Amino acid sequence: MADGTLQPAVFPEIVGDAPFREVPLRHEEEDYVLWLGKEASSGLLSGVLKRILRLPDLMLEESDALRLEGGLAPAVRSSRCRFDHETACSRPPLEELLQLTTAGASSQHAHGGLCTAYGPRVSNQDSYICCAEWGSIAKSPASLFAVCDGHGGGVVSENLPAMLSRELAALGELEEGRLVEAVEAIFVEVDEQLHKSLDAAAERCGSTCALCLSWPVGGAYRILLANLGDSRALLYRARGDWEHLTETCDHKPDVVKEKKRIRAAGGYVLPSDEDNPARLDAVLATSRAFGNFRFKDVSHSPGTRKVSPVPDVTVLDARAGDVIVLATDGVLDVLSSSQVANFAVRGLAAGAVEAAADVVWEALQAQTQDNVTCAVIRLGS
Repeated sequence: MADGTLQPAVFPEIVGDAPFREVPLRHEEEDYVLWLGKEASSGLLSGVLKRILRLPDLMLEESDALRLEGGLAPAVRSSRCRFDHETACSRPPLEELLQLTTAGASSQHAHGGLCTAYGPRVSNQDSYICCAEWGSIAKSPASLFAVCDGHGGGVVSENLPAMLSRELAALGELEEGRLVEAVEAIFVEVDEQLHKSLDAAAERCGSTCALCLSWPVGGAYRILLANLGDSRALLYRARGDWEHLTETCDHKPDVVKEKKRIRAAGGYVLPSDEDNPARLDAVLATSRAFGNFRFKDVSHSPGTRKVSPVPDVTVLDARAGDVIVLATDGVLDVLSSSQVANFAVRGLAAGAVEAAADVVWEALQAQTQDNVTCAVIRLGS
């Protein structure tokens, strides 16, 4: 909630701040979902339930667990969607597309494919993690996929896959309830390691990151999405006669919560116009990233600096057959989240690598002006 009111999401309703707990509701043969955050007002929650359940006299008692604080924004948003699963992509075969680089990884619980391309740029500053048999979480085998979008140079992004894979290994020793806080701390630690090892080389360059960890829980799955900057993670879930798309929220300088932090740290936000996005200190088009150390005053704590290395982290339930898509802004600048998910889900009939290549191809055809990278992961055997 950026201003104390509900975010405009058709389905489900978002109440409070991340991390969220998914609360399914069924009333009069209709299904609903609440994202109930750690901070939410009882009055706001009452209003949501009254509207959904048509109970005008519903009242909830105020408690410490339902507390509203201003200036908050959701880490994810969700909506119902209807996709075209029939129309085939007109992409040429991969062997004819020399500028596309692909990778794939499969395990008993996840099948992932990745595709990256220079686009119109002279070099590719994106990097990625594609590991279906990565490690363990809560004593279950876990998969790790990520896309990292470098800007101002590739020195930060090219170091991230090895550093994140190594540091995240510590999660295997933790209980699920401690994962969100641990991932936030690991991102900050990786950022500090980058500062020490790269020094001046990372003053003016940085990288965003969208990351997904998945592991089986009973007969279902749990996924952890970590988002830093304006790369994005999508979760597609088909449930009977409806389709549901959840997406992480980008960290842009003109988002209310981000702008408040930037100003408190002594920065300013140049407003967007028809041709240009909003920019932090008239330079940077994202407000959270690894690197970019000239915007990180060490006298401030990591989460209060102009550019923050603290990600939004959300843990969600999923099932076999659900699809996760990770994409850089080179894709998302020219395609909507629903378009990306549609291309990915449709392309999975030919495999995860082919699905990721479809998304990248469509972004290139839409005249992206950036490097483009996409990962597509299908859960289950």
